[in-house]
Amino acid sequence: MLPLALRDDELKLISALQSHAVTFVVVGGYAVVAHGFVRFVEDLDVLVLPAQANAIQLKPALASVGVVLTPEFQQRIASPQANCRLPSLNSQLLGHIAGVSTTEAILAAVSIEAHGKSLPILSLAHLIANKEALGRPKDLADVAALRCLAGA
Repeated sequence: MLPLALRDDELKLISALQSHAVTFVVVGGYAVVAHGFVRFVEDLDVLVLPAQANAIQLKPALASVGVVLTPEFQQRIASPQANCRLPSLNSQLLGHIAGVSTTEAILAAVSIEAHGKSLPILSLAHLIANKEALGRPKDLADVAALRCLAGA
């Protein structure tokens, strides 16, 4: 596992989620980098457990970093189909990812250190399954690189 260098706005979001006990796992490009394939990362993708109780925890977490959670937004993030962009934090909150159940992804997450924090990252097996299910050229390139690094 490689250490991550999060941008300041992304680190603020992670800190807020952790300090408010939001259940989440980092997916996407940062998970790819954490598993050893160093490449450009556009934004921070965070898979958030889509449950009403977690959405309630999410509200003060996002408020603490300047995001206003309207009742509609709070209801949307509690949905398994959630996909909420947070441009001011260079981040995206997801209620699901392709190829892996949210519960499995969260339970099998691996921890890495980033900026003095323990950060939950999508497991390698789930990351590969997710990227394969997405099937975009950039995701398939990630899969090939991750498999090569893992010796598979």
